[in-house]
Amino acid sequence: TGFTIDPANGNILEIIDPLGSKEIFTYDSFGNALTFTDKNNQLTIGVISDTCLNSKYARLDILHTAYDVFKQLNVSYVLHCGNFTEGYAKGDTHVEHILYPDYGGMLDYIREGYPNIGVDTYFIGGRNERSFFKRIIKEKDEDGFIRKEKTNVCSNLEALRSDFIFLGWHNAKVRIAPK
Repeated sequence: TGFTIDPANGNILEIIDPLGSKEIFTYDSFGNALTFTDKNNQLTIGVISDTCLNSKYARLDILHTAYDVFKQLNVSYVLHCGNFTEGYAKGDTHVEHILYPDYGGMLDYIREGYPNIGVDTYFIGGRNERSFFKRIIKEKDEDGFIRKEKTNVCSNLEALRSDFIFLGWHNAKVRIAPK
């Protein structure tokens, strides 16, 4: 197996196996892998993580640029590797980082602001999404009893848009194949 490595930053640019199969990688300016292309099957996917949406410091401009690149490369789908959101009540000063303190406002912001290029975004829940389990919903049922339910933000994100597909918590096995 042969590797082509960028001498400036150590990123793997391509891998060539003994049979001549070639895999090519592209990166954003921060060194995050954006795409992986298997030239034998013409598969290109986008990879992104740590968007931290609902943070005052989230970079929607970079997110939209990445998706613009994914669209130009005609990716089959996008893998989001966790920390989709900024999270919930992670510390005393965390509220200072939040754009929308109400849960519904955050979901609306994500539904409207997340790029849609006509391909699915498969995502895992990271540490930030797990923090929403601290958010308890209390409702009275028909008998007057109070029911408590932890917030599963990943299920709510998946329900927002048909192109969001939740794969699991912290990791997932993904079979990558052309459509």
